Amino acid sequence: METRPKKSKQPGYLILNLLLIVTAVTLVACGEKAQPQATQPPPAKLFQDQRDALDKAKSVTQTEAKSADDLKREEEKQTK
Repeated sequence: METRPKKSKQPGYLILNLLLIVTAVTLVACGEKAQPQATQPPPAKLFQDQRDALDKAKSVTQTEAKSADDLKREEEKQTK
């Protein structure tokens, strides 16, 4: 008696499995690639405009105080 390999019951079984494997590999290969994470933006500068205005006001105040001191010295020189 000869032993013959058993044939599968469905003739396209091997081809169908190969087709499914190729399709799965293709879908995985064409999937989205991991994007490198972007560096985080610098922290938002909250109230930066207000701080700038305050610094400017402080410098103006210092200038006014200096001018007032200069005027007092001039007056003292003139009165002596």
